[in-house]
Amino acid sequence: MRWSFHSRRLVAGVGPIQLNRSTETQAETKRETHAGRPCRQATTPTPAKIRIVASALLGLATAAMPITGSAAAPGTASSAKVSGLVIDQQKRALVEPNCIYFWPKAPAEPDGWAAGDECIPLNDDGSFSTVMPLGDYKIMVEATNVQTGMFVGGLNLNKATTFAVTAKGLSGLVLKVDVLNSMSGKLLSVGGQPLANPNCAYFWYADKTALSGWSRPDECVALNDDGTFKAWLAPGTYRVEVLADNVALNQFAGLDGSFAKATNVKMAKKVITGLFLKVPIQPVFSGRFINVDGTQLTGPDSFQLWTPDVSAPEGWSFSGDTWDLDSQGRFYAYLKPGSYRVKVSYGSPLVSPFYGGSTVSSALTITMPASPLTQVVMRLGQGAAPTGMTGQVTPIDSALQVSWRSSNPAGSVAYYTATATPGGASCTTTSTSCVITGLKNGTNYAVEVSAVNESGITTTNLGTTVPAVPKPKVTTDLQQVLVGKSVAVQVVNVPANAKLTIAAKPGGSAQNVTASSNGIASASLTPTVGGIVTITVSGGAKAQTAIYVLAASVPTTAKAGKAVTVSAIGLLPNTTAVFTFGNSSTTAATNAKGIATTKLLFAKGGTFSGSVTVSGVVIASPRIVVS
Repeated sequence: MRWSFHSRRLVAGVGPIQLNRSTETQAETKRETHAGRPCRQATTPTPAKIRIVASALLGLATAAMPITGSAAAPGTASSAKVSGLVIDQQKRALVEPNCIYFWPKAPAEPDGWAAGDECIPLNDDGSFSTVMPLGDYKIMVEATNVQTGMFVGGLNLNKATTFAVTAKGLSGLVLKVDVLNSMSGKLLSVGGQPLANPNCAYFWYADKTALSGWSRPDECVALNDDGTFKAWLAPGTYRVEVLADNVALNQFAGLDGSFAKATNVKMAKKVITGLFLKVPIQPVFSGRFINVDGTQLTGPDSFQLWTPDVSAPEGWSFSGDTWDLDSQGRFYAYLKPGSYRVKVSYGSPLVSPFYGGSTVSSALTITMPASPLTQVVMRLGQGAAPTGMTGQVTPIDSALQVSWRSSNPAGSVAYYTATATPGGASCTTTSTSCVITGLKNGTNYAVEVSAVNESGITTTNLGTTVPAVPKPKVTTDLQQVLVGKSVAVQVVNVPANAKLTIAAKPGGSAQNVTASSNGIASASLTPTVGGIVTITVSGGAKAQTAIYVLAASVPTTAKAGKAVTVSAIGLLPNTTAVFTFGNSSTTAATNAKGIATTKLLFAKGGTFSGSVTVSGVVIASPRIVVS
């Protein structure tokens, strides 16, 4: 568990929202940190708690019965019954109708109307019945799909419809109000993985009065455990801030993840469903803290993360993140890739040394990679620095496979990092091998491996090597096809803009193609003969592969009492062909050349229709005339 990080997952209040709210909150401003657990929503959020405040005014609503009148005269009734129905402009029931406020006329108030102090409940169909003092009113509606602060007749008091309650009362009112449209979808990581403990999402709306041009609403749309959501929004443009355990604070939907480049989400005047929003996530950081001699800490409590800060006296400052340790010193966190120093609290009374030293300036820097770093063992105290390593580097396409051997005792190294120079691409792991990706083929790279523990870093140079230039490769969308059916062919790893000829041999037409700038070429071929057909690539590169083209060889005539040979060609290994004529079937297995052969014997003359079937597919329907 993380204390302060989780605490910033709090869902905003769900009560009535102030219309004149502040728009000072900006994405650039880091939210205040508090200790405690997050306020988690239920798996299925209550719709009434997920409304979003929009910035633009909705269209005016109208009442079916405009009423005029004045307060009751002295000596008459002082109140009357009011009843009716609240629906939307299309005469449909509201979603989760909640209640309505009657705002009485009050000349002493700045707007001339006083806020209603009691919310009259609405039934599930939007109907209501109450008794109100005589006088003039404006009515504000609360429902899941009604914009917060929406009055019958308009969003603000100036445009709201006025109703007069007289001694006769009001009955049969049909009040129409503009509604919000629903947007539903799912939040995932950029790679399509689920979010960890998704909490909620803020739909920031365009706001010209805000410094950044965007304002954050007062309410956070609850996310279900699978990241699905449903929000009610006014038409407009939004940017979505996501709160989940493996999402960085102030992280917005979009590949970049920053507020300035966040993905715009447009809400039209219609329902939007099946929307998928992707957000960058933080990788897992997990492991265990122990004493330098390998024993368990006494009373492990928590650890803090410190990040580089050039304005701080020692160059590091507390990030605001505190993560819990279990009784064995184990932890599970999500960290943004970068550099950290770690302060560990344990014992009774608590002591809080830094990993690698007693102060932040003497602490050891740990590096969080862009990939998960798990099973990290960090020892508190001072031990022996890691020893050097021996290893090897294996070139692969655009990458280097690095492996090493170490004589360091088990648990004495927190993690290893392999780095390629130039460029500084690296991979970090707690095992003894990893792959450095993102390298350029044909470039010499020097590779070194660093072992990190509480006493420092030991680096070993493993030499210089070059990523392997991949060989051209040709693939097809079908491994087996019938004669006369087209096959899509793709060639990769060829020189940019190379001139190539792609052909099927035997029995296929050739095509001349030009590779793209990233070394990919494609063609569509139609084999005209059966058997094992070779797809060849020639010209600016050479490559080949084989496809199996199904066909049958069956004579059209035969002699009664004399066997004839029938075959199926182009069969995949370990498959069989079935030859059926009348009520008789014969099965034949394929040989190494993809051919299945058998003999048929007809006892008497006649015309016999049959079929040749391979893997349940009829490849031929021959007819034999037996004389």
